Amino acid sequence: MAAQEELAVAQAFVALLEEERAELLAANPARLPEIAERKVAVAQRLAALARARGARPGAELAALAGRALAQIRDNSMLVDARLRAVGQALAVLLRAPADPARVYSADGRWQSARPGAQRTTA
Repeated sequence: MAAQEELAVAQAFVALLEEERAELLAANPARLPEIAERKVAVAQRLAALARARGARPGAELAALAGRALAQIRDNSMLVDARLRAVGQALAVLLRAPADPARVYSADGRWQSARPGAQRTTA
């Protein structure tokens, strides 16, 4: 019976990783903290079951562990890509123009915020 519980908990962990991936792909970070809390609780339960088992996992459990590892790597790459994009955007914002009266136009070009000033294409 413990083996079935361990399989069910491992499946729940993989499902959480897939849920996390969906949120990462949707660029919807609002649910990530809640998903992370659930992952920690499920991972702790899985670790307790593994300690109680003591022996090597069966083939089905090993396959789930492989799926989880692959999903963790994929999610990590998504997070890394998002962090790079945020870092690049932040770098652009921190390089504010020397003239605070210059702003971006709707088409992404610099323009003066002063009335009657000419647009530039820097």
